[in-house]
Amino acid sequence: MKKILIRVIILLNALPSTLRAQQNMGLVFDQTAFARIPHSIEQQSGSKDLSSYPLTKDLSGFAPTVVNQGSTPSCVAWATAYYAYTIQVAARERITNAQSLSQLPLSAMYAYKQLQPHCAQGVNLHDVADLIQKMGTVRIADFPHANCQATIPSRLQQATAHYFPIKSYQALFDQSRDTPDQFVQAVLKRIGLYDTPVVVGLRVGDDFATYRGNPAFYTPVFRAGSVPGNHAMTVVGYDVRRSAFKLVNSFGPQWGQDGYCWIRFDEFKKMALAGFFLVLPDNPRLLTTSSNTGIELGGEFGFQYLPKGMEAFRRVSPHHVGNGIYELDRTDWTVGQYFQLLTNNAKSGQSMCVFSVDATGAVKLHWPEPGKSATDQPFGLGVTDILPVKNFDMVIPGLDKALVIEQAGTDYLCVVYSDQSLLADLKTSLTRIEQTDGDILTRLRAGFGSRLMRPTDIAYEPQTMRFRASGKSGNTVPLILKIQSVSTP
Repeated sequence: MKKILIRVIILLNALPSTLRAQQNMGLVFDQTAFARIPHSIEQQSGSKDLSSYPLTKDLSGFAPTVVNQGSTPSCVAWATAYYAYTIQVAARERITNAQSLSQLPLSAMYAYKQLQPHCAQGVNLHDVADLIQKMGTVRIADFPHANCQATIPSRLQQATAHYFPIKSYQALFDQSRDTPDQFVQAVLKRIGLYDTPVVVGLRVGDDFATYRGNPAFYTPVFRAGSVPGNHAMTVVGYDVRRSAFKLVNSFGPQWGQDGYCWIRFDEFKKMALAGFFLVLPDNPRLLTTSSNTGIELGGEFGFQYLPKGMEAFRRVSPHHVGNGIYELDRTDWTVGQYFQLLTNNAKSGQSMCVFSVDATGAVKLHWPEPGKSATDQPFGLGVTDILPVKNFDMVIPGLDKALVIEQAGTDYLCVVYSDQSLLADLKTSLTRIEQTDGDILTRLRAGFGSRLMRPTDIAYEPQTMRFRASGKSGNTVPLILKIQSVSTP
């Protein structure tokens, strides 16, 4: 009997470590499902130098205590709700005190158990973010458990108890769409420019679960015949000189280097499946009547044209004539004139669309670029209309592109900001605008209806196309520029 017991123990220990490691991983990577989520947009101009970023960046000082997910396949929940959310909020608010950090995280197990009540298997890379965005969640103080045995109290199942801390989430890179070099550059920019951690799905080796920080850089080992494990982690920093990313894991502080590891860029390119980041509102809200404090919006709109024979665009200032409509002093713009529009949002997570109404009443969408929005490409990566951070500069239609006046008359250029995504109803709204008779304000009311905020809740600046709005009715504000042109002399 003793011999049999010894043989069983030996056989269990001889099993590939991948099988043991999978018990405390939990990423189910569905390429098709990930490809459906909106892809991030690139900031195109403004105060940040987007061609450079710090040589090193480390957000681990904003991270909560390293956790151990144990045998529950819940890595996606810990990477998203616990690490990524906490670090992003703490970095924004510059919170480093351990006690304060401990109060920030969302409950990873609450979100995970909504998706897998019996903790039987893992989830897709973006499933936890999607759940929290749509259904809300609770803080870790409300459900602090790390194992599957804990039962969610009935009071937490009530929708009114839910906390809505995530505005959206956006794909940063995807192995089916981007090159390995683009993986690295995308993560460097997101962390270096915006202090935003990145949730990544990785293929890890047989040795991953037993890695203890030596060697200094984790390099996966794949034994012959083994199946790579899929695991979710959070990238919290990088060092360009060392050509490596710093990641935090959910295997406890005894794993790696106090729960963290460094992975060289070249290895990251081989291991990475996909990555995404969270878009957070400036002020998270509770889904309760008493907490309905209203909507706050802000945005800016600029106009610059290309003088004939010149290489650089020149910006001009308009003046406000009322109800969000601005005019330029010049009224003799000519057919064939090239120009660009500049936009900037005052709040993180605001939605934006840009379109024009020409002299014939025809409506043309300029951003999100037609044919590239998430709703236009349900089976491919789309471009979201949600701006990921505040003061996110955009050049419409692009840095190396321009709009052009095609016929003489009066055109209206419209930039519409909203607290909620406009994409789902955008085609319908633009069709109504085009089919409605009347002045531009009448047409916009037909297009956006009750979504428009009350004029009394909006403050427009007189000499700059900029506004601030605060109110409890509506969630959308337009900025309108009237352009008058003549035929080419």
